[in-house]
Parts: sequence; C-alpha cells; structure tokens
Amino acid sequence: MITRRVMDLANSQGWLGKVDNALSQAIHGALEAMGPVGTGVGDFLHGTWLGHPLHPAVTDLPVGAWTTGFVLDALDAASGDDSFAPAADLALEVGLAGALISALSGMADWNRTDEPARRLGLVHGLLNFGAVAMYTASLALRSSGASEAVY
Repeated sequence: MITRRVMDLANSQGWLGKVDNALSQAIHGALEAMGPVGTGVGDFLHGTWLGHPLHPAVTDLPVGAWTTGFVLDALDAASGDDSFAPAADLALEVGLAGALISALSGMADWNRTDEPARRLGLVHGLLNFGAVAMYTASLALRSSGASEAVY
C-alpha cells in the first residue's frame, strides 16, 4: 500500500521526469561514445558477469562501513579515549568508496529499467546522494580536526 503511494507521488512530480530523461540520455550517450568499451563497462556495472545485478551486492559495503564507524565513534565517545577515532575515520572512507561503487552500479541498473521504476529509482538515488554529501562533509570536518570540538 505505501509502496503504491510513494510510486504515485514520485510519478506525479513533473520535474522528476525531466531529470530522469536528461540523466538517462547522458548515461546512454556516455556509454555509446565509448563504443565496445562502454558496452563492457555497462555490462560489468550491471553485473552481467555475475549473473545477478551488482548493485544489491555492493550496497552492503557502505551500510556496513558506516555502521561500523558509528559504533567506533560511540565507543570513542563513551570511553573518552581517542584510540577509536582513526578506525572510525577509515570506516567512513571505506563507506564513501563503497557508496561510489554502489552508485555506479545502481545507475547501470537504473538505466535499464522502465520509466515508472526509473522515476522511483531516481528519488532513491537523489536521497542517497544527499546522504553521501553529508558523510563527505563529515569526513572533511573530521580531517580538519573540527570533530574534536564535539567531545
């Protein structure tokens, strides 16, 4: 029931259709411009070699890394010992690298779906882009030492 409502809401947003079409054409154009290499890249990111879409398999990487980082930050805060901070920073970095792989494979899958599902996938991607932007800002702040002021 809620899935239908979310899909209806996404499909009622006219601006999403414009973004959807422009992004889809850009991805198709980029892959076509690369010729046979582009076909290979698209197939690799889609998971053709795996016999299963790659995106669902790689989404666990950022989720697991960021969860690990959260736990390490909680241990760091609870203990008052900064020894967990470097591992938490590394977990954040691994999560961001995994998010890039996940985004690329997600776009490959997204670009091969039909329009109603593609519209919902665009919303999913935009929300995840926002999350990645916040994690990137967090990493920048941590790297500058700004996070130390919190504790």
